[in-house]
Amino acid sequence: MRIRRSFALAAALLLGAGVIATACGSDDDVDGGPATATGATSTTGAPTTNDTTEPTTATSIAAETATTTGTPTSSAPPTTNDATATSTSEPVRTTDVNVYWGWSVVNPAAGSPERIGAGGRSIAADVPLRNAVEALLAGPNTIERDIGMVSSIPSGTQVLGIAVDGDTATVDLSADFAEPGGTLDEAMRLAQIVFTVTQFDGFERVKFAVDGELQDPVLSHGVQVGEGLSRDDMIEVRPLILVERPVPGAEVTHPLVIRGESNTFEATVRYAVTAGGGDGVVIDEGFTTATAGMGTWGDFE
Repeated sequence: MRIRRSFALAAALLLGAGVIATACGSDDDVDGGPATATGATSTTGAPTTNDTTEPTTATSIAAETATTTGTPTSSAPPTTNDATATSTSEPVRTTDVNVYWGWSVVNPAAGSPERIGAGGRSIAADVPLRNAVEALLAGPNTIERDIGMVSSIPSGTQVLGIAVDGDTATVDLSADFAEPGGTLDEAMRLAQIVFTVTQFDGFERVKFAVDGELQDPVLSHGVQVGEGLSRDDMIEVRPLILVERPVPGAEVTHPLVIRGESNTFEATVRYAVTAGGGDGVVIDEGFTTATAGMGTWGDFE
């Protein structure tokens, strides 16, 4: 992949601090957009649980979700008969996850292309995979909308079920999801689901069903699903630097951990932390090295 020599990635934070990440490479395409994660304060790569229990793993997710190679089935927890329900209830455990939106704020005046950006949510930890997708379908919050994040998933789309088969999740969505759209709109729509699902350890690919029927190809432009779509298949909307922590609106503390994925020359990611946004006073700057680069995506922190 051709990579432009440098570009900036800015993250708006609640306390007025900003994060800018840049990548060095050859002079060609701009492929990236600012990305941050939501009001979560967790700094771990995978979603973390906000209590003393261990983070939810792919194994526990699979145990709570129907495992099948056919039509997805609902992963909703069983209902409780009110007549037998206990009068006391345990506190709801929560976990911090990312949700992903379209974002085109690298340089709107220059017509920068829309790319995936990360927001964040705190969700119930009982069925985190399903709850994360449902949080995504609820749309961006006020802070995310104010900085230009949008969802390409049609309003009214619902999760009908999620089935797990090895490292692949099949997400069954209501017919609203299949509403025809433009090429970029549909690519972003699929990417939002793929990125949200594959943030969980053990999940690499996503298949799609609409009203219980597996879709291949999927949507009006006939995207081939095959064995499932991965993040690597989302090249049209995947930025060269994606910041997944901190997220827009997050309250940050010292030390501040910046985490995400990148595809840059020699795996180098430069960063700057500023007070008052991207044009503010620089508090700290430097560089880090991702786990991969030069045409492949790696993780950085």
